[in-house]
Amino acid sequence: MAHAGKPHHRGVHDGKEGSERIKLYPYELVVLDWGLPGLPGLKYCRSYRAAGGTTPILMLTGKSDITQRPMDSTLELMII
Repeated sequence: MAHAGKPHHRGVHDGKEGSERIKLYPYELVVLDWGLPGLPGLKYCRSYRAAGGTTPILMLTGKSDITQRPMDSTLELMII
């Protein structure tokens, strides 16, 4: 996660920790892995957007067989 006005990142270890962290800091960008432990990346995105979150999200994955690709406005960009 990139913190607004700061040229550094704050890493988290799972989706639940990320959900709590984004409530505390105004980030400019969120970078997620599709397979986050605790709260998968896509579920994280959908719950964040449903709660009114507007920070751009970049989703990364090493999987080539993603069957559930988001077709809504949950993500700004997905890299497979």
